[in-house]
Amino acid sequence: MNKYLLIILSLLILGCSKSKTELIPEPTPQKKHQVTGFVEKGPFLQGSKVTLIELDNNLAPTGKTYETTTTNDMGAFEFKDIVLSSAYAKFSIDGFYFDEVRNTLSTSRIILTSIAKIGEIAKVNVNLLTHLESNRIVKLVKTDKLDFAAAKKQASTELLAGLDIKQNLTKETDELSLTDGTKDAAVLMAISAVMLNNPVHTDASLSEFLSKISTQLENTGTLDESIKTTFKSYASRIDPERIKANLIARYKTLGKEVNVLDDLKSIIGAIEVPDIIIVPELSDTEIITFGTAILNRYAQFIEKYDIYDALYAPNKVHTSLSSSFTQFYNHSVSLQNLEVYNLWAQAYQTLASVNEVMKKTKNPSSAKINELRKSMVILRAHVYYLLTDTWGNVPVPKFDFILEPLAKPQAKEETRTQNIAELNTLLASENLSTPLNNTLGNMTALGYGLLVKYEMLTGQYASAKQHLAKLENAGFFKLALPENKFVNSADNETLAGYGTNLGPAFASPAFVAIAKKGTYPSIMRATEIVLLQAEAEMQLGNLTAAASYLNKVRARNSKPAIAQSTKEELIKFLLEEYKEDLGMEGVYLSALKRLGKAETILGIPAFRKILPIPQTEMNLNPFIVQNPGY
Repeated sequence: MNKYLLIILSLLILGCSKSKTELIPEPTPQKKHQVTGFVEKGPFLQGSKVTLIELDNNLAPTGKTYETTTTNDMGAFEFKDIVLSSAYAKFSIDGFYFDEVRNTLSTSRIILTSIAKIGEIAKVNVNLLTHLESNRIVKLVKTDKLDFAAAKKQASTELLAGLDIKQNLTKETDELSLTDGTKDAAVLMAISAVMLNNPVHTDASLSEFLSKISTQLENTGTLDESIKTTFKSYASRIDPERIKANLIARYKTLGKEVNVLDDLKSIIGAIEVPDIIIVPELSDTEIITFGTAILNRYAQFIEKYDIYDALYAPNKVHTSLSSSFTQFYNHSVSLQNLEVYNLWAQAYQTLASVNEVMKKTKNPSSAKINELRKSMVILRAHVYYLLTDTWGNVPVPKFDFILEPLAKPQAKEETRTQNIAELNTLLASENLSTPLNNTLGNMTALGYGLLVKYEMLTGQYASAKQHLAKLENAGFFKLALPENKFVNSADNETLAGYGTNLGPAFASPAFVAIAKKGTYPSIMRATEIVLLQAEAEMQLGNLTAAASYLNKVRARNSKPAIAQSTKEELIKFLLEEYKEDLGMEGVYLSALKRLGKAETILGIPAFRKILPIPQTEMNLNPFIVQNPGY
């Protein structure tokens, strides 16, 4: 009995001992991946959302995603130590970008995508080409059963053929960057620029056109004649040298020197332009959307002008300025000044968009479209007021690239007369008691205010006084308390202004540092109207009435009243209020010129009362003559 018990115990001990020595296999460690790259339409801005979606071998989502954001304004992004079980991924980037055609930042976000094969360490760039070919790659893999490399090659080849681009690529599309300085980069840049050069430029219309191309390419690997003709029409008047200069300048501000080959010009030049330029038809909804985008573009122009006004006729000390802004501040502006070009370009981009709405709304189909059309007349008048005041004789283009490839400068007197006539015609049928309104505010009042400023500029003081009386008698314009001048509330005095919820204008670092005065930037407000009343009365010789209007502003600003003064003394007091109350709002510099005091107060020679025509524009338009002195 004991013998058998010992045997059993021995077996149990051996069994236990054997079980202790068995090793449980460790799980296979999952590979960690590091993925970097750049997102470029032009370059996407810092903070753009980057999403990585893992795909299986059939390019279907596995359910695993990772998110990050771009880390600078060159569109750089990075995923660190992410775990993927597949070699394929889709990248989706949502953000604002630099528009290399109009040399400005986009007003809305767009989404670009890419389908890529990635290793443990990978670099994947996302651009227009990767975006347009993405859906086609998926179809070729899923439906046609091509391997990934073959599908990617076929999709890019079909895309270039469909767009009539004759230059072949030597690299994969997700290896390309605008900054490479290669022929491949020139192809990417050419397609990117042409896509943006459509006559109805909004980010929504860009996204719509990209979607149409992507869908057609996905289904058949070809593009129909409508898409081809539209793309070619966009290439009909595009300036490769300007695009090249815009990109080089943009990257230089970001601390990067880039090279753009002359191949850009030859690639765009090789696109066969149709005899008839196609201008897409727009629905009322699309026109309203386009109109909203124009309000933002106009506001961005006013923002740039306010910065110029704040520096050229300063009411405070500025330090740590960029070289271009320093030239404004020191009154030493050169022909190559980047901010002069940006101001000029933003003005004409706004005018081009306004003109497109006017062409498409000649026969308004609804009350809303008619109101939009009226608003465009007022915006256009404001832009030309500032253009002629800033540069003198400027082009007044028809924006018809066939009938008028390049516009000749027009005498500033003629431009002003035209806009006075247009404003008079528009306002004759408007009523301040039931004004035309949009998101900027009371457009009827803004129209009257602009008409008055034109009349003051051209010496029509009696007419200006009559129009100012209409604004005063309307009864709903008042001088706000100092603390309410720059807030978005019923207690402010704004005729037209820009809320922070409307879009990206009045938010640039330069504006915030140089010209911001509150949370609600004004385009025109009651203080300017009252000071214009004082100025008109003074110019008509009614010095007592002039002092009375001036004292309304002085009382609000807690200053003692002035008695009847000489005209010269009134000018001094007027300029004091223009500077202290309306400085940095695009008003003071114009008042200095209008009252003949810019040279003495700013200490500048006469020729520096206006800016030089940008050298880039001089190079492009042989009809333009440089302003004297520059």
